[in-house]
Amino acid sequence: MLLLRTDRSTANQKLAQAGGRLKQTGLGLLGQLVLQRTKSECCCTIPRMGAARSSVSFTDTDGLSHRIHVDAESLYEAVALAIAGFRSDSLVPRPEPMTEFTVVVERPPVEHRIRLHQVAKWAEETTREGPAGVIKRQRVKALMGEKTV
Repeated sequence: MLLLRTDRSTANQKLAQAGGRLKQTGLGLLGQLVLQRTKSECCCTIPRMGAARSSVSFTDTDGLSHRIHVDAESLYEAVALAIAGFRSDSLVPRPEPMTEFTVVVERPPVEHRIRLHQVAKWAEETTREGPAGVIKRQRVKALMGEKTV
């Protein structure tokens, strides 16, 4: 959860970047943003993104569709968790690098299509997102069965 304490104009600038604006008076709820106003200060609470329930599916070379439900914090983690789940089922063939996965976030419903090689490329090591990003990428690699350093 992010707590933002600032004056109204700075709060409006920050929230405009997030796609919202502060209401003029009182306590308001803007999507997931909660605003509390005091005399000269605005206090805005922005909840962190948590794990979302998703449905991940792919169609194998025989034209059969396979689907699994996972709880993941990112698109890449959802695909990696699905791969781990599919590998544990002997009836599901292994996805190939060009296999396209369909990821449907169930709350609110959002659908994404991503190829396995894109997930593998994203999971390559980089330090541009700091230690948290490194850990996320290592987790995705481990779920996909790739060795991490």
